[in-house]
Amino acid sequence: MAKTLYSNRLLPAHYCGVDANKFDIPDMLKGKKIPISIWSETDFCALDPSDVGLESGSWADVDISSLGLKQGDVDMQGAYYGPDSKMFELPNIVACFEVLEHVAPEHCRRMLQHFLEVTSNDCHYFISTPCWNGSAAENHVNEMTFGALGSLIEDLGYKVEGVYGTFASIADYQDELGDVVIYDKSTGAVLSHNDISHVFAALRNYYDTNVLATIFAPLFPAKSRNCLWHLTRRKDDLPNHEMFTKLALQPTPWSQHPRWIELSGFSHVHTSACRNVDVDDAGDELVCGREGIWLGK
Repeated sequence: MAKTLYSNRLLPAHYCGVDANKFDIPDMLKGKKIPISIWSETDFCALDPSDVGLESGSWADVDISSLGLKQGDVDMQGAYYGPDSKMFELPNIVACFEVLEHVAPEHCRRMLQHFLEVTSNDCHYFISTPCWNGSAAENHVNEMTFGALGSLIEDLGYKVEGVYGTFASIADYQDELGDVVIYDKSTGAVLSHNDISHVFAALRNYYDTNVLATIFAPLFPAKSRNCLWHLTRRKDDLPNHEMFTKLALQPTPWSQHPRWIELSGFSHVHTSACRNVDVDDAGDELVCGREGIWLGK
């Protein structure tokens, strides 16, 4: 990512790279005008805002308590008041490409939560991962269904600004070419219904099927084998579920992983056996003694 940014003359104020595997700053970037910090062989969830932020000053001479702040807080401008009286500018862009399918469900949920904890209020998050359709790559442990990941994202307080398929089998979307719906991005209102089957037919005369699987995929994210999600954090108290239902209402299993239920933050699923059925009007009283989640029917 850093090499791509540098090659295209897109120089951020600070680039922070985190990887569970061992890696180093590429030779082509050493000594260049792009501040880079590297966290090699590191679990992203172990980092705090001062680890990923750009030091921007000191609050040693400021009575932050008079501002209603304390160490560890983030002010309205997005400044993080870190340890040793240091202030940090937090990241406003996060890119997480082809990662979530390689970590267990519980870890996946924690990562998505932690993104919100170490970034600025106006941060934009770009996440790509496969959409599980019953089969998965051999080296993947947690491919999730399109609906489950969308619900998890909204459950955690994100707003889906856009979601785009990056690759889709033609057989999966060809029947929908006759009615492609265009929405207003800001309101969600339907702008038009479009028949683009003639466009597909024309391009098919020239392009290979692999190209067509890529060109049309952004129009059919729910039918794609991989998606790119553009997210921001919700800034109001409205229900988060604009595009998806609550995770508990999504069809199960949510992931290829045997512990898919841990995407919910729980490892136990409540059933009727968990209720106190011997007490009148106590249908919701739990006797199992465990924290868990009720799944929709």
